[in-house]
Amino acid sequence: MNRNIFLTTFLGLSFLVLVNSSFAKDELQYSKIDRPGCPENSECSEATGKKRKYFQAELKKFLTKKISVTELNINLAAEKAFPYSLFVKNLNHDEPGLALWESQCKHHKKGQKYFLADYFVGKVDLPKMSELKFVVNPLLVQLEDKKFIQLPAFTSEYPVEINLNQKIYTATYLREDEGRFYFVSLDQNGKIQIVESPQINTPETTVCSKELTEEFLKISESNQFYEVINCKKIWLKSTKTWVTAAYGVPCQ
Repeated sequence: MNRNIFLTTFLGLSFLVLVNSSFAKDELQYSKIDRPGCPENSECSEATGKKRKYFQAELKKFLTKKISVTELNINLAAEKAFPYSLFVKNLNHDEPGLALWESQCKHHKKGQKYFLADYFVGKVDLPKMSELKFVVNPLLVQLEDKKFIQLPAFTSEYPVEINLNQKIYTATYLREDEGRFYFVSLDQNGKIQIVESPQINTPETTVCSKELTEEFLKISESNQFYEVINCKKIWLKSTKTWVTAAYGVPCQ
């Protein structure tokens, strides 16, 4: 082969590889085959599908009283099979336990792209998630003394109850998986557990104060990341009082 033709061909192929590699980092890689356990229309590995199936099987055992809540939490922690919802940027296709979708928010597709994710974990490891450039949704609670408490939250979800125990705040959420409802607690340090059904004082919608809104924006990914900031009156079990909590909704 002529040397000039060889160089031209080699450089052209190298350029295409570089372009495709760069493109792949910002695009989901969907499997052409159905992987058992994987959520519909997601980028999801076989290993992630197995974690999700394991979670669903263990949750069913608990809800049908075949195992205790203690056994359930031990099993899920050991298998790193608690589902936690968040957003991902700078895709890392090698990170285990991720199921990914394109964000439905138009503003998440301009400039920096964001992807919605279910992340199967043993705990919500906040330092690791920060290092991986994952976007942990915040819950910001304003106490009666005007002090602010920040906790990790699930995407677009608010808790049914908050509690303070041994100086650690914990929020309890009602979640659903394919028609099965369950309660899960998540504390300030990222400890996640399934819990027995609490006696609920129903949260009430309230107006976000200017002060709470401003503080929430300071800890958000950006001022434009959430389309709406909502506030709820949440029962603080430890003091038997209502507190106001702010959470973000990326788009409606």
